[in-house]
Amino acid sequence: MVKAEGNTGERAGADSKRLLADAVREAMRAKNWKQVDLADASGLSQSTISNIMNVRKCPSSTTLQRLAETFGWDQATLSRIFYGEIEDEQRLMIEQITHMLRPLPAEQLLQVKRTLGELLKLIAMRQSTDG
Repeated sequence: MVKAEGNTGERAGADSKRLLADAVREAMRAKNWKQVDLADASGLSQSTISNIMNVRKCPSSTTLQRLAETFGWDQATLSRIFYGEIEDEQRLMIEQITHMLRPLPAEQLLQVKRTLGELLKLIAMRQSTDG
């Protein structure tokens, strides 16, 4: 049972990393950049960018911030990358909860954020069909 939970968590973490890799790839394509161009523009190492693009590691908050600055992404854009379209009120709830969980490793925090985003979307859909 514990093993299954670990596998589920790894899958959710991988989903978040894959979504980020796709978003970075799309932003690079729009600028006609290669990984070396992104490394130069962001100040990140080429190995860090390769790890993101190949879904190997969960990026640190500093790395996410540099990517956001480089591509002109605001907090709402980062939120959409990780958990799709949600309301500002829901996004604030997610940020408040994850702030309380800051001692967790970055990959687990991303998993929590994604799970909370999905949960809030389900609640909103349920409320719209009930009302």
